Amino acid sequence: MLDVKQQLLYLYDLPKDRVTSVQVSKIIREKSGYDLQEPVQFRDNRPLPNGLPSDFQYGICRVDIANLPQVVQAVKYFLMDLGNSADGKPVQWQCRALPFDRELLGVNKNATNQALNVFVRNLDEATDAKRLDELFSATFGPVKSAKVSLSVKKDKNTIGLVGATSNRYGFVCFQNQEDANKAVAASTLNGIQIHRY
Repeated sequence: MLDVKQQLLYLYDLPKDRVTSVQVSKIIREKSGYDLQEPVQFRDNRPLPNGLPSDFQYGICRVDIANLPQVVQAVKYFLMDLGNSADGKPVQWQCRALPFDRELLGVNKNATNQALNVFVRNLDEATDAKRLDELFSATFGPVKSAKVSLSVKKDKNTIGLVGATSNRYGFVCFQNQEDANKAVAASTLNGIQIHRY
């Protein structure tokens, strides 16, 4: 019998209380041609170390196993359109979509495959997760996922989100240990510092 987790698609880095199942379903349909049969379920991220609630949430949706690789490829990194900020500028938010994978469970370092993951810092503020993935894939080898740590920017007048800014560090999870080792051995790439997770 197939493990149900193999059919689950996890949606990460979603702005809390700003994303709907309809929006996500539309993005998946437009990018991959696949129609979700059930609504997306949303969960709050764990509280921050200081005890404050996170500004992010994640989503879980079920995808038919035969279509999962195609959907993952199409929406690995995607932009959510959140409307306009108070000054009329469009707000777009980069999110990630990945199948269930214990090696990517960064909330529990002990459960994460540390041999595949590297910590990166000194990122350029314009480097997003997709660009980080592309850079490391082209240089060292295939990447399962890249994540850039973000801080939410809020409009003080409307208390609405206006986007996110990079904290200039993140994580890269490689598909195999050899490529992760190559990245750690290189120690830097275009000014980015690379460390073992």
